[in-house]
Amino acid sequence: MEIEAKKEVELKRIELGLSVPAPPPQEDRRVRERDLPVYVPSEAEDFFDHFERVAAMKRFPNVIGAIDCTHVPINAPKAEENIYVNRKQYHSLNIQVVSNPDNVIMDFCARYPGSTHDAFIWANSRLHERFEAGEFGISYLLGDSGYPLQHNLLTPFTNPENPPEELYNRSHARTRVVIEKTFGVLKSRFRCLHRSGGSLQYEPDKCAKISVACMLLHNYCIEQRIPLEEIIDDDFIMNENVEGGAHENRHTHKEGK
Repeated sequence: MEIEAKKEVELKRIELGLSVPAPPPQEDRRVRERDLPVYVPSEAEDFFDHFERVAAMKRFPNVIGAIDCTHVPINAPKAEENIYVNRKQYHSLNIQVVSNPDNVIMDFCARYPGSTHDAFIWANSRLHERFEAGEFGISYLLGDSGYPLQHNLLTPFTNPENPPEELYNRSHARTRVVIEKTFGVLKSRFRCLHRSGGSLQYEPDKCAKISVACMLLHNYCIEQRIPLEEIIDDDFIMNENVEGGAHENRHTHKEGK
């Protein structure tokens, strides 16, 4: 019962868009007073930890996270099967993730089918609402060319025309690459989220919950420094991001580096 209560609290804290029952208020407060085994940051100041320092080193001050979407393969659902077919022609969920340089998942949205464009997910996410409300002050996310350029979301130049624009794109790619590393670590540890592990054999709602559980456990593993022996090659991970733009780093990575 204690594990179930903790899981309900965590599901309430993040944006799922699923019909997940919330625990009674008194139970919510009681469980929150403890040290939960898994963690997704919810306060604005949590986003500033580490990333702003690292981003400033890459000539990107005030950047607090890197954003991208990744596809989790699922079995063809019985209802509205066509909307789950992505541009690579397999069924999936398209999951939005924001990561910090330590590969910790700071925010995610796991409620959209594979045919949904990354930009649409961002525009309709709770995190976008928080940025628009000014909760994060003058700060930015870094996204690839699959996203629109906005006052709170920086994207690369499609066709850089001069040295400053080329420098911007290089700095952008070297800073934003943390999200690709995060996907590599996540899907290497939980192969059920990667096509090399087949596909999740459940209805989309349950597949979303499984994906959420894997992301929460991913954060726990990062926090506890649980080693990961094998990392899926980045090319496999990036090929699953069917909406994304150009990527610079195409080598394998070890967790924590």
